[in-house]
Amino acid sequence: MDERPLPSLPEPPAAPPALPRGWRIDALEPGDGDRDEPISAERALATPVAALTVEELAGPGSRVAIACGAALNGSPDALILPVLLDALARAGVRAADIALLLAGGDRPGLSAADRAALAGRVGGLVDVPAAARADFVSLGAVDGITVRLHHRAFEADLLLATGGVLADEFAGYTGGADSVAVGCADPETRLALHSAAFLEQPATRSGNLTDNVYQRLLREVARRAGLLLVVNALLHPADGTALLVLAGAPAPTHDALARLAAARFSPQAPGDAYDVVVLADAPDDRRTLYHASRDIAAATLAPRAVLRPQGVIIAQGGGDEDPAAVAFERALTDATSAEMLLRQLRARGLAPGEERAYRLAQSLAAGAHVVMWQPDAPGRDPWSATLARSLAEAAELAEAWVGHRPRALLVPQGAGLLPVAGFGARDPGDGDDADNPFGAWADGAL
Repeated sequence: MDERPLPSLPEPPAAPPALPRGWRIDALEPGDGDRDEPISAERALATPVAALTVEELAGPGSRVAIACGAALNGSPDALILPVLLDALARAGVRAADIALLLAGGDRPGLSAADRAALAGRVGGLVDVPAAARADFVSLGAVDGITVRLHHRAFEADLLLATGGVLADEFAGYTGGADSVAVGCADPETRLALHSAAFLEQPATRSGNLTDNVYQRLLREVARRAGLLLVVNALLHPADGTALLVLAGAPAPTHDALARLAAARFSPQAPGDAYDVVVLADAPDDRRTLYHASRDIAAATLAPRAVLRPQGVIIAQGGGDEDPAAVAFERALTDATSAEMLLRQLRARGLAPGEERAYRLAQSLAAGAHVVMWQPDAPGRDPWSATLARSLAEAAELAEAWVGHRPRALLVPQGAGLLPVAGFGARDPGDGDDADNPFGAWADGAL
């Protein structure tokens, strides 16, 4: 087989010179992962996982609905949809019998260029967020939540879905059933699905599908809707680049891509519990607490957390605000402590981005300390982090909590990695696993 490597993790960051010389520093090494030839959408559809091919599932007269993202440019649908539509044409399905169900959420709609590219290839473009309430039909209650999906998903003879696979705080990984279960749902269903109650479940966490109650709910919704085949792309967490494509039955296909994602983007650290995690080498657009929040949660709330109890995370600030961070920042501003934020968000559904604020608050409530450094740091610390004007000052603050000569792990900030603690020897006095509130947060391993 071709030995060309897939795009992989960035090189481990070198130890920043501003860190004290006595610190014992490890760098997160790239994950191993498989290095097979990247799989194209054409090959994926020709050899589906545990499913018939599109040509076998559809034929002349078949009414087909495809649940997909709300934009082509910059999404895996730009690679997947043309190939999927070609397969349907070979099966004899008329363009007039194909409907695209454009997913709901906070993403922009199709551009004029997208619509021009699809002209003549599909018979209908259904903007799910703009649909009237009467356009949605009930599936009944699933795990206590009344689910309503767009009627075009039910009326189709063949329901397909596309999407990208990335780590997600609720679903474990995006992709699989979510384009149908979330993307085709009405606003009330989406709000109920975006509940903080799910984030209190031990197995509902980024990078985990096993026993994930949220993922189980999504798959049951998609099963009731009649989803037969998904076409998903594994995406690089740093830039969204599509690495490979798989097609097939929803659960087996999603599981396979999740395993590939874990092999590449959940690298094992050399040690098993660090005093300090330093988020390093952040690009300008990721030097924010919003982007660092995912790294903070991964370092503290995972079953094999890389940060020890009462440890410190040093992150870099000073970057431009991300439009996606508006809800995140508002949630922090409306609270005065981690406990208050958790109480407030438990009382209502979460807006997109607020799940990161919730995870940050969980990390702080469990005892983690966050230090954000930037040259123009304001004079007053917010409740969510201690501010420093340099990395050297941040290191001094960290030593005030964990002592001199701490063990530190360097992790690229905002790269979307989910590091796993290794099994290296621990220094005497580092504490016992039974006293680790992070390790006890969930059972199992990433």
